[in-house]
Amino acid sequence: MSAEDCEFRTVWRTTVRLVAVACVATLAAACTSSGPSDDSKLLEPVRPPARSASLLNEMRERGTIRIGVKFDVPLFGLRDPATGRLSGFDVEIAKAIVNRIYPEAEDPLNHIEFIEAISKNREKFLQEHTVDLVVSTYTINAARKELVDFAGPYYIAGQDILTRTEEISSGRIRGVGDVNGKKVCSVTGSTSLNNLRAAAPKVDTSVTKDKYSECFESLQKREVIAMSTDDVILLGLSHGSTEFALVGNPFHTEPYGIGVPKGDDELREFINDTLQKLFLDGTWERAFRATIGTTGATAPSPPAIDRYPSAR
Repeated sequence: MSAEDCEFRTVWRTTVRLVAVACVATLAAACTSSGPSDDSKLLEPVRPPARSASLLNEMRERGTIRIGVKFDVPLFGLRDPATGRLSGFDVEIAKAIVNRIYPEAEDPLNHIEFIEAISKNREKFLQEHTVDLVVSTYTINAARKELVDFAGPYYIAGQDILTRTEEISSGRIRGVGDVNGKKVCSVTGSTSLNNLRAAAPKVDTSVTKDKYSECFESLQKREVIAMSTDDVILLGLSHGSTEFALVGNPFHTEPYGIGVPKGDDELREFINDTLQKLFLDGTWERAFRATIGTTGATAPSPPAIDRYPSAR
């Protein structure tokens, strides 16, 4: 069916709801194909199909859950280029949530489609139904809660600075105030960038990247003097290196939450209940030890879950 035919039929049969929904879904699929048609420039933007009344039931029936994670953050979400396998704390938390949705599953990975969710596209992915959940070092804050909802938090990080060991040993960089006037990299769309600018108003943030791994590359190439984001992300990037080190003076806290579509209180509370269970039965601590704990870090106490009221 061509885009024009689809549009004509949708207008003609607006009173027949099921046909209209099917037509919109067909057109949306055409618009997301890898090879655009010759008349693609003539297509109007198409709203994604509406979710079912219960996303939780939809996921159970569908048999697959689309989860947004990082692909380039050691300890939290890292993709092995050779095998394609993902590892990290966020991945383990995602698997534990899926285990509760499919309690009879032999392997939760059989029910997960992992999709790379970088900092700047997480809200968009949830709003456009590209993913069902986001477990992607996703800091909960008021601005984001206007766009999406959060379960959790499931981890509390602290924002710090990663720089060359010589900068710390010499005393040139001992805290966030020492990067004023210096070039520091952070990630576009992250809370880290705004926190850095607020804490060091004269910092030079002209070098921003889409991914934390790209920021670390800029630091390695001496394009910047430092990079700043959550301490556990920096720890993962620099683990095993003697050339780089964390300053060890966090200047902001970052509560990580599970992103869910706005207004889906049923799903949010299901995940909150699941997280609470993971905290109590030892699953959360085992996931920490298998990932972040490999650096020698000691597992903290799990954070208190914020069961904030619905905004609807």
